[in-house]
Amino acid sequence: MAIHEWLLDKESKRKLALFRSIEENDGLAEESEILMENLDLSEFLLKKTVNELNADFEKFKLKGYFQVRLEGSKVSLKEKGLATSEFLESAYIRESIAFNLLHTIFFQKFISVNDYAMEHYVSYPIVYKELKKLRDRLSQLDIVITKKFQFEGSEWAVRQFFYVLYFKVYKDSFDFYPKNSVSYSEQLIETMQEMYAIRLSDQSLVKFKHYLCITQYRGGRLNVESQKKDASLLDHNIFAVDEIQQIQDTPFISSISKEALLAQNETLFILSFLLIEGYISEKSNEKLQEIPKIKQLSKHFIEALVEQFSLNKKKIMETNIFEPLNKIHYKAYLLDYFKYYTSKQFNMYYFQQNYGLFFDFCKTFIFSCKENSRYQKIWENRVSLFYEYLFVLIDYIPLALIAPPVHIYIDFSLGKFYNEYIKKNIFSFDTLNVVVDSYIGEKTSLILTDYLMEKFQKEIDCIVWLSPPRAVDWANFATKVIEIRQEK
Repeated sequence: MAIHEWLLDKESKRKLALFRSIEENDGLAEESEILMENLDLSEFLLKKTVNELNADFEKFKLKGYFQVRLEGSKVSLKEKGLATSEFLESAYIRESIAFNLLHTIFFQKFISVNDYAMEHYVSYPIVYKELKKLRDRLSQLDIVITKKFQFEGSEWAVRQFFYVLYFKVYKDSFDFYPKNSVSYSEQLIETMQEMYAIRLSDQSLVKFKHYLCITQYRGGRLNVESQKKDASLLDHNIFAVDEIQQIQDTPFISSISKEALLAQNETLFILSFLLIEGYISEKSNEKLQEIPKIKQLSKHFIEALVEQFSLNKKKIMETNIFEPLNKIHYKAYLLDYFKYYTSKQFNMYYFQQNYGLFFDFCKTFIFSCKENSRYQKIWENRVSLFYEYLFVLIDYIPLALIAPPVHIYIDFSLGKFYNEYIKKNIFSFDTLNVVVDSYIGEKTSLILTDYLMEKFQKEIDCIVWLSPPRAVDWANFATKVIEIRQEK
């Protein structure tokens, strides 16, 4: 489950599920019967949901981006490629009573259940019930809503939770934060960009700014008890002394705390955030390797990978895969609340089809850690680590290292130069790992052509394309290559 999906009510989840079912379909359309079966909808409820979605597009000013149609036996989505279901989900969260309760409590404007109910024209039982649900959910993340309606528990978890939430809901809008929080944050961003001689991407800048605004607003709440839990990894000298001091001396940190230990820990958490988000690396990444429990998890992953695919360990180490592994294991300890959720909704089928070997390995590896006390952190964080591992493997391990190539033969009637054109375009699909044979041999598994010769029909798989190929031709080709690899 995505980390904030539970904030949505039943109706919003239903509408979002229908929208995503169509959105994730290659043709942006699906049979009504399939949708009703998969989403447990009656014909009446399907029609109602389609109408409600279109009304919501109008309400949230998304009409120019989307339109859902129910025509005959199919439900289709018309989109302009300017937005995704993420926009719709953010709008639903922003409208939810759960989000508004969290938002009101965060900015210390929640007085009582009765006052909130009267001010927002919501019945007392509904507010009371939602508040109880929030308390139960947040307790899993080590976040407590006190009787005085304050957030306590792990301060680090509180900040991370709201950073992800506010970035999702408000994107590049910061008007809801106090002006001084925004001002101090902008000053620190400027200082740090000069320190590291980096220019953050627009989205990275927005994310970092949300995190800093929340940190400044919540400033000074890292008390001694909180430090014992939150700063458990900060005893290690991951960051340079001058690096820490330069940030600690900024007006941003001074606005939070003038007490030396608190100021240092606030600085270390900011640097840790930058590290796990990938904004700073090199020296700090090297020092992560010196933390025994981080090193142990990364080493275990590498050993399992080498054993599973009979790999040369030296070649694996040459890919520098230890660097991202150390980072995500550090993140698993520091962002312990992510053990229950992912920060984003993913299409599992896509990864299973396109990266099946990596997908299966990650699943098997994580389950192998379940009964081993040394690797419980991996099992506890299985939801988020599954995707983290998968993306690292896709990024760092060439498919050629773990799977034999699929041999294909290209033969179009337009001749040699056209064949070379097709070959060049095929090689741009680096995830397919194919070899183009100059003739049909024993290893050839697929013929790509615009004319199917009868003598090959029973011997070798063939795909017939239009010239030039359509998008659907490329999709069929990729699917066929994956099928052939799976059969091997």
